[in-house]
Amino acid sequence: MSFKLKWWEVNVLRGNTKHYSLFLECGRVVKIINLIFLVLFFLFSYKVEASQYVASIKYDLSAVPQKWQEGDFITRYPVSQYRLISCNSTSDTENGACPVEGVYGPRISRSSPLSTWGQIKLAMHEKNTHQNIVVNIAALRWSLGCVDRYPWDIAECQLSQYDPAIKVGLDGETLKNIPVGIWEGNLVLNQRDYKFPSNIVEKIYWKLTVEVTDSSKQMIYFPAFPTSDPHVDLNLTYRPGSRSNDSVSGTASLDMCLYDGGTSAKMVQLQFLDDSRSLIGKDPELFSVYRDGADKNKIDNTINYKLQVLNPTTGVLDQVSNGKAFVWKGANARNIQRNVVLPGIPGVSLCLPAPLKFITPVFDYSGKNAGHYTGVLKVIYSISTH
Repeated sequence: MSFKLKWWEVNVLRGNTKHYSLFLECGRVVKIINLIFLVLFFLFSYKVEASQYVASIKYDLSAVPQKWQEGDFITRYPVSQYRLISCNSTSDTENGACPVEGVYGPRISRSSPLSTWGQIKLAMHEKNTHQNIVVNIAALRWSLGCVDRYPWDIAECQLSQYDPAIKVGLDGETLKNIPVGIWEGNLVLNQRDYKFPSNIVEKIYWKLTVEVTDSSKQMIYFPAFPTSDPHVDLNLTYRPGSRSNDSVSGTASLDMCLYDGGTSAKMVQLQFLDDSRSLIGKDPELFSVYRDGADKNKIDNTINYKLQVLNPTTGVLDQVSNGKAFVWKGANARNIQRNVVLPGIPGVSLCLPAPLKFITPVFDYSGKNAGHYTGVLKVIYSISTH
């Protein structure tokens, strides 16, 4: 008499919570000499003042703003004397890349599309995964009685005695393409003498934080099966030397990771269940696989197994009861999440590791009918950010 365990397969049931179903089927030393040269420099210096600003924006990819604007950054010197406001570099995006020397450009308007404003390329760094991206920051300069222009425009202005101000913003297309995460960037603008651009009299520091979530992309992720349905074999083996040579048992594992859509979920709820939970007298800690096409109510057509899940908040395996939901608190602690690349989600994401362990207690296989044994395990995952 023999039997075979069919592999697991996965079904996903759509709804407010995510339902995942799994179907069971049985040397050299180098010395370096440093030469130190003492050089005496005589420098002519100017007093450089500084202004600091901070801004943040938070949104979900299901409702991306059409645009976002910030301002005004009020500078300290009038247009008449210093009418050039520019970046540190034309190519280094770490603190913003834009023209350094003055240029002449078109007239623009604060109400015109952000794509017509001056464009500054700024590097943004994800706080937890340490990814890097570059975004376009729209910017313009304005002051009373003056036409709005690029910050680095050196066109004259009749009422040039007023201090200019800088407005910045991000358009909807830019916001839409920022991946899930907490992104930080530091823009540095310099107010310069338009005749002698190397003369910097003021630095404007702007720290920007963009927090992006995607609540619609919460998922249960199986790393070993990134693009296909996960399958598990219960790995049943004989137990030689046992009282009966017919004794069989097994263990198997499946890596599982829980993604919260970047929402920083503070609480995770999981529920595991299968059809056997409705059987009268059934041990609530047991799950089952059944011989295909046979009567599920007969013990000789049923093989039971236990399920455990590694609790990422404690590092201990939790015993799972069939159909009973349980909760993990503190699930958003960054030291227990790991970096993964999820299908359909750009860049690196953080997910909560929760590997599964399947344990089949010892049983006498001669007491089972021959055939394929399959079962359905449903995993229900939900989160709370409160």
